[in-house]
Amino acid sequence: MGRFAVITMTEKAADRVREIVATRDNAHGIRLGIKKGGCAGMEYTVDLVT
Repeated sequence: MGRFAVITMTEKAADRVREIVATRDNAHGIRLGIKKGGCAGMEYTVDLVT
């Protein structure tokens, strides 16, 4: 299975994600999500995947 870009982020943001993942036990990355809510009808979520 090939890899392709699903999202884009700045290099500084990617470095910060790597830093957070590296300092947490059993962390594998982040999970981004969208759910109903908020004044515009949608909320974005970011969770640490362990």
